[in-house]
Amino acid sequence: MSKATLEILLVNASGIRRTNLIGKAYYYVIIECGDQQRITKLSSSGKDHKTCWNQKFRFEAPVIDWKRRTHLKLTILDTELFKDGEFVGETIIYLGGIVAEGKDREVVEMKPAPYNVVLHDGTFKGQIKLGIKFKTVTHEMLKNAQEEEEEEAAREIVAAQLPSSTATAAQKAARRSSSSSAVWEAISSVWKSSWWKFWSYCSPKSGKSKPKSN
Repeated sequence: MSKATLEILLVNASGIRRTNLIGKAYYYVIIECGDQQRITKLSSSGKDHKTCWNQKFRFEAPVIDWKRRTHLKLTILDTELFKDGEFVGETIIYLGGIVAEGKDREVVEMKPAPYNVVLHDGTFKGQIKLGIKFKTVTHEMLKNAQEEEEEEAAREIVAAQLPSSTATAAQKAARRSSSSSAVWEAISSVWKSSWWKFWSYCSPKSGKSKPKSN
């Protein structure tokens, strides 16, 4: 069965609502896609008033199930002393076009872009920046990837079990073989050169040693 993966790169949020008047607020995001849920780490706003997470999350499901996964929901919450999970805002991204294009092209990627953060009253307050990548994986691709992983694991096991002395001996033997070949080639080259010179030297003399006819 073919599978599909939705990968989310959550970069940061800026201009979002501040719920506390005193102290430093720490924000986190709950990301929901269908029946799956992911939660980011805690992060506070920096000097540029941006709350940065820079985290990746993956949601996997059979391709046929993505028809029911119509949207991605991100809920921003903050936590501070004596209270937890104060609502800051939310963003909903509809996935219909991304899923359809991903099924046709096998992979579709949207670079990080800002999306409006919506409050309970429907107004906007701040933005959240994220990138989206949707990729389908066929059964044949999964099988090939699994076979490659198994072959690599087998090679690593063999290399780990091979004694170091055996490997060293094999390397030395290879070097000796290479050296012997080089020496033999040099000797062969000198021998051929000497034989040719000797033949060239003797050939004219043999003609001069013939007796003259009267």
